[in-house]
Amino acid sequence: MVTTGVLLVWASLGRAHGFADKTQGTLFFEVARIISDKRPSVLLLENVKHLVRHDKGRTMETILETLSGDLGYHVYEPRVFDARHVVPQQIDHN
Repeated sequence: MVTTGVLLVWASLGRAHGFADKTQGTLFFEVARIISDKRPSVLLLENVKHLVRHDKGRTMETILETLSGDLGYHVYEPRVFDARHVVPQQIDHN
């Protein structure tokens, strides 16, 4: 299983450029390379606020196409779970 919160970097650093950011924009593709090398049976990527709408949906489209098209994984519809009763931190992921 691979889990990652790498997408959170864009939000936590206040970067709105996504893939266009020269430093942080390559992190998802580095994760994709690791996934390609390790071929885990399960992936869990953490959502960040506005990811679905970022860059008019193109960011999410790129992520989904990379995971399903390029890497061959079945990708379920992104979901937001209310973790207020599970973890001691409050992070808005909507």
